[in-house]
Amino acid sequence: MSSTRTKERENALLFQKRMLDNGTWQSCLNCDWFKEGRCEYWEASPPAETLVHGCDQWLQEIPF
Repeated sequence: MSSTRTKERENALLFQKRMLDNGTWQSCLNCDWFKEGRCEYWEASPPAETLVHGCDQWLQEIPF
């Protein structure tokens, strides 16, 4: 893989992480129901697609 392609991929990963960290992208990883690899709302481990895309029960604690 070229160094340009590697840098593009690194930038994409950083962008995705920032979106998750600030709640712009909703996924299990930034949902308050998700603890230790399991969804407490559904009492189950979510499938890979749901981990990435989230679900209708996504909840992020209001920071105030």
